[in-house]
Amino acid sequence: TVLEDGQAEVVELTASPKCRAVNKPLHRMNLPRGSLLAAIVHGDDVIIPRGKDIVHPGDRVILMTTKDARATVERLFRPRGE
Repeated sequence: TVLEDGQAEVVELTASPKCRAVNKPLHRMNLPRGSLLAAIVHGDDVIIPRGKDIVHPGDRVILMTTKDARATVERLFRPRGE
């Protein structure tokens, strides 16, 4: 979903088992400035995350991001090296 004429977006991604973001607490994930992890969908549960929550392989994540931060956010949830 695009917001404010493309300045920001709501993005839904699936956490790859080999990505940099899995199995780490949110506070250690190094999300770029201009992004916010708004929800983690783990099975049938929707979690509004706090700093100690962890993204597991296969979880879906819903993020708010500026257009400038989007590519960095996507790389965090993609397998390393892709």
